Amino acid sequence: MSLAPAYVLHQYAYRDTGRILEVFTAEHGRLTLFARGASGAKSTLKGILRPFQRLLLSWSGRTEACALATAEIDGVPTNLSKERLMSGFYLNELLLKLTERWDPHPEIFFSYAACIEALCAGDGEEAALRRFEKRLLNDEPRIVRAEIAKQVQKITSSPDGRAWRAHISCGICTVRKVLGGRVGM
Repeated sequence: MSLAPAYVLHQYAYRDTGRILEVFTAEHGRLTLFARGASGAKSTLKGILRPFQRLLLSWSGRTEACALATAEIDGVPTNLSKERLMSGFYLNELLLKLTERWDPHPEIFFSYAACIEALCAGDGEEAALRRFEKRLLNDEPRIVRAEIAKQVQKITSSPDGRAWRAHISCGICTVRKVLGGRVGM
């Protein structure tokens, strides 16, 4: 795959010096990439593969998990202040929970990029988050419908299903349940 704009949503260690990355792209959606040697002492990727930084990535493979070939920073390096890190992680958690792998959402990608830029620039934090949530819930209702269907299946088979059935009709309540009640309104 040629260079594609992307953001790292989550990463964790793989073997001695490798990393497993969950990335979000406009053209390909959410992907899992293996970055071999990314944590090594001489790795050029060490300072590049960071959350909230727009990247240009290329990878090989079309399976569930592909191999990262190259990565470079796209544009100006970004840096979220420590006061806004939780908001950034909240955005990443929404994308991890509500998007499927290899399902492109270009509008959501650009909305995410705008929200990250606003958070880095010091613009209104709550307003930026609400704009992203609204875009996610209104412009891509199939994401929420698919997640609601999964939750209905879980709820109806759980012993405490009666307590949550009343909340299923409201999309944001379902999102709250999916994310463990962390959606702030």
